[in-house]
Amino acid sequence: MKSIVLLSTLLLSAPAFGGEAGDAACAILNHFGGAAPFNLFAYDNALHHQSDTEGRVAVGGGVSGLAASRFDSYRIGAVLAPGNAVSLLAGGPVSMTNGTIEPSNVIYGRFLPGLDLTVDVAGGYYAAPAGTEAFFRSALADAKAEALRLSRLPAQAAVTAAAPAIRLAATAADADGAIVFAIAPAVLAAGNDVHELAIDAPAGATVVVNVGGRSVALDRFGFVLTGGVAAENVLFNFYEADAVSFSAIGVQGSVLAPAANLAFVDGVVHGNVFVRSFAGAGGGWNDGQLNNVFASCPQAADTSALLRTLGWR
Repeated sequence: MKSIVLLSTLLLSAPAFGGEAGDAACAILNHFGGAAPFNLFAYDNALHHQSDTEGRVAVGGGVSGLAASRFDSYRIGAVLAPGNAVSLLAGGPVSMTNGTIEPSNVIYGRFLPGLDLTVDVAGGYYAAPAGTEAFFRSALADAKAEALRLSRLPAQAAVTAAAPAIRLAATAADADGAIVFAIAPAVLAAGNDVHELAIDAPAGATVVVNVGGRSVALDRFGFVLTGGVAAENVLFNFYEADAVSFSAIGVQGSVLAPAANLAFVDGVVHGNVFVRSFAGAGGGWNDGQLNNVFASCPQAADTSALLRTLGWR
């Protein structure tokens, strides 16, 4: 079990929140702190059906162990390089049927009794280390603090809304290479009939879109990026949301919503997702897919070499 303790130590010593951005294509990950290695991080649980997360997955089980996660007809870690230390980290009970976990290990707390884990796993199974609970609690606290900090940054660029589009435009980033937009809850109100978000920002800038509102629904929503900005440069910060829903959508950027349950059906996020809990529709629907756009970034890179240096395995 010594190897697993070393894994926990590595995760807890990830780059600090709000640290140096480094490579512009990886700067968004600095806002995820210790959760940066995970394509999907759900503090409570994830219920996901007929889809995939290309990178690592972390589900905390609410730390109490009462929030069970379930993945059906699902694939985890498709774009991770062979030799990664962990593909799925579970702090609470989890079950999975008809799927694959690639390319390496499952670190788990408990599997639900009476449910089969009928899935191909490239690596092995290891009991969650003693530091797992502290890791999840710390990651949640840090994410909430970072979401609040970002929400208080002054917006530097124009937001205009006229059906069917919301347009965010900036010609230059600030001295730190950041551009901040703020979308008020009224802009996304159902009666406004907006179904497109267009962001115009220069290449290399880090774009933070602060989205207000306790409950936010984006249905049949399109995203357009112009001016050189790419999905890996964009962060959508749902800083006060308890509930967020995506449907028939292709989100061009990462999602930070640490207090929210994300209901996600029929779409894709090109980036990382940090939420309180994650749920798809199940049944005959394809739940939202998560694409890993940070596979080559240091914050999310293969950790096996470091773990071997520390004596893992």
